[in-house]
Amino acid sequence: MRLWVLKRRLAGFLVLLGMFIIIGGSLAYIFWPRPSCVDGVQNGDEKGVDCGGSCSKQCLGEIPVSPKRLWQRFFQVRPGVYDVGAMIENVNLFVGTKVFRYTVKLYSEENVLLAERQGITFLLPNQKALIFEPNMVPGPRAPARVDFSFEEPITWTRMDAGDAQKIEVISRRFESDPHPIVRVKLRNKSTSRESELEISLVLESKDGNAFAVARTTLEDFVAGSEREAVFSWPTSQFQEPASMQVLYRRVVR
Repeated sequence: MRLWVLKRRLAGFLVLLGMFIIIGGSLAYIFWPRPSCVDGVQNGDEKGVDCGGSCSKQCLGEIPVSPKRLWQRFFQVRPGVYDVGAMIENVNLFVGTKVFRYTVKLYSEENVLLAERQGITFLLPNQKALIFEPNMVPGPRAPARVDFSFEEPITWTRMDAGDAQKIEVISRRFESDPHPIVRVKLRNKSTSRESELEISLVLESKDGNAFAVARTTLEDFVAGSEREAVFSWPTSQFQEPASMQVLYRRVVR
């Protein structure tokens, strides 16, 4: 009789224990914090604290990834002459390159190569850059597409973008007469002089597509001062832009 009572009590205890385990496990699953890229802890598939793996943030010392090609287009500036623009992004947080070699090619509708140009620029960490090749002449045939490629492997080095991010765009003004001109006023909010800044401009239509690009440089941009960057095109057939995207970066040589 005593053995039967012990068995019944043991069975009851096991049932209660199983219920507690199920309920506790369910609550822990519901309320236990999920691994994330902003929790200050290395968890999930992260390679470091909130970096690497599925996190967008790159860990210091990780193998650099190739630049992203966001778009590439050509733009007729006058009969038979075209500007080419390509927007790329260096998603690496800590490294850039002083030598980024690229090639731009214009093709006809029949896939015939019409014009080719090679160039060299630089890439700063965690920044977009406009590749700009002006006044390409494909000959008597009109181009139908543009191909942009870059040379790999890239020699990456640890770099600092510096105070170029402290440049403020104060105003953008579009003028159409006698030919398209855009005046961009900028302020250097940093505490140091910028010896040379590259300023790029992308004009966009209402659908968000670029229809013109240009680039200039500003030298000896004193801290706390304001400067005007002027962009112009030799055509009278421009629509007024719905938006004007301004990019700037410190020139690295």
